[in-house]
Amino acid sequence: MDELHLLIQSNKTYGDCSAICLTETWLDHSIPDQAVSLAGYTLHRADRSVELTHKSKGGGICIMVNHRWCTNSTSLSHACSPLLEHLTVKCRPTYLPREFASIIIIGVYIPPEANGNTTMSDLASHMSSVENAHPDAAIIVLGDFNHTNLSTELPNYHKQVTCPSRGNNTLDHCYTPLKEAYRASAGAPLGKSAHAMLLLISKYKQQLKSSETPIKSSKSRSTEAIEKLRGCFACTDWEVFHAAGDLHAYTDTVTSYVQFCEQLCIPTKTITIQRDSGLDVSAPKHGKIDANNDPHVGGNQWAGGTGGRDTAGLGGKGGPYRLDAGHKVHQVSQAEKDAVPEEVRKAAREMGEKAFRERLKEINMSEYDAAMYERFSSAVSRQVQSLRIVLDSLQAKGKERQWLKNQALGELDDAKIIDGLTGEKLGSPQQKPKRLRVLVDVSGSMYRFNGVDRRLERSMEAVCMVMEGLENYEHKFKYDIVGHSGDGYDIELVRADKVPKNNKERLKVLKTMHAHSQFCMSGDFTLEGTDSSIKELVKEEADEHFVVVLSDANLERYGIRPERFAQVLTSDPQVNAFAIFIGSLGDQAERLQKTLPAGRSFVAMDTKQIPQILQQIFTSTMLSSA
Repeated sequence: MDELHLLIQSNKTYGDCSAICLTETWLDHSIPDQAVSLAGYTLHRADRSVELTHKSKGGGICIMVNHRWCTNSTSLSHACSPLLEHLTVKCRPTYLPREFASIIIIGVYIPPEANGNTTMSDLASHMSSVENAHPDAAIIVLGDFNHTNLSTELPNYHKQVTCPSRGNNTLDHCYTPLKEAYRASAGAPLGKSAHAMLLLISKYKQQLKSSETPIKSSKSRSTEAIEKLRGCFACTDWEVFHAAGDLHAYTDTVTSYVQFCEQLCIPTKTITIQRDSGLDVSAPKHGKIDANNDPHVGGNQWAGGTGGRDTAGLGGKGGPYRLDAGHKVHQVSQAEKDAVPEEVRKAAREMGEKAFRERLKEINMSEYDAAMYERFSSAVSRQVQSLRIVLDSLQAKGKERQWLKNQALGELDDAKIIDGLTGEKLGSPQQKPKRLRVLVDVSGSMYRFNGVDRRLERSMEAVCMVMEGLENYEHKFKYDIVGHSGDGYDIELVRADKVPKNNKERLKVLKTMHAHSQFCMSGDFTLEGTDSSIKELVKEEADEHFVVVLSDANLERYGIRPERFAQVLTSDPQVNAFAIFIGSLGDQAERLQKTLPAGRSFVAMDTKQIPQILQQIFTSTMLSSA
């Protein structure tokens, strides 16, 4: 103890240590705490029991907590057996990363003759009980493990010691759920010990505080906006403010009016601040269910949290699938998500696929939920009627080209166009149905940002409208609905030869869209899906071919250039391909629309707009030149 005391006093590195863990202390009840205590440290000890181990010498664990780091430490438990000794101490330091409620240190001693499998099973059982009792704690397990390896029993606990601790062997270890949390270095043995003294220097990067909003707003003070504001001020009758009375009231009134004008004329842009959590992933899991549905940010415990790791939630990394608990989303950076190891991605993918298969079974076996379907159907009932009016007015593309008399340019007779605009149907009855494919976005971003702008719900309403609107119009339209996401570009939702015939079948399609968006992997196949749909449809015989892409405008996140999307949309003159953007962060959709060919893209932030958009799509081909 004198040597340890001298080392702490003379070496600042050791003196600044938060805690000291000693194994094989050989202490017993005859040695009082005062004999082994250090000034400025709280002593926690677990001496070997002769009755339990049948050994009179050796063993024992001691943990000393530095008061400069923590003055609130408690011994939670200790155990002693012939195969395993451990001491568990809970620390609540004054300064602690927000993602942790406490630090739990578990000191361990395992004799050389212990059975590795049995010992690790017992230790893992104890650690599981500690985790369940303290889900928000950072757990550190360290001590003399001899030949055993905790990672074989608990793979989410990572080794922190790689240097030899006795001769050329590494017998002393430290394990935490945080990968590369410490850098270990070996020092000279303490006293007559045969083991090197290990110094663990923290490498852990504190997770950024998540209580602040991840979205910042800024004013876009363009020249046009400034001129608009000046015009607003120029036409203001400033004399009316003189009636405010005293100077303070006058100042408040004028200031409020100026702020109002600024809000009216100067657009506000929102910027999402992506944070680096500083934490590594370990293994995907669903996470614990919070009965109170409290918001959880970061960490690695709760299902439905945001900005964390491993668990199902939103805005994090390494989790098996998305789970929206209705809370404000804190987003980790894309760079962090890209850095997730491939083995963790694979494990998360397998878990997500399993959950998706189970969800599909539930959908197939569930009773028809009339109330749920009515929620979508009633929202688009008027739009369905509008769509049917549009469909009733459509005539054959193949027959309209026969109007050649008296025309000045193009193929259509001007008189016939005027007749069509005043109510007369154009052309002749269809001999073949038109071919339509709706390519719908069911990627993870649809689920992730649904809470921001209802994009997934709007997409489901649009699909519901198409299915209901095209019912009994098989003689005019042959349609199918295909999804695209990070899982692929040809996800079958509705087959052309097996369209839904009743509300239950239509609800199954909507539920499948929602489930796929929740459980699919991250990624985007908009280009591949559009290109494949065009190539497939052109092979079929039809009066006309249409591909309508329902998507959010989140293409730049995946490096998809608008020029490339425009090339795909116009790749085959026999197929009329259009994009309808139903989700946008800020002005994403408007900016993307401006870069695409005129008339090939639309923005619909309200489902009510879609029938009118479809009308433009269907009638635009009638007025186009050959």
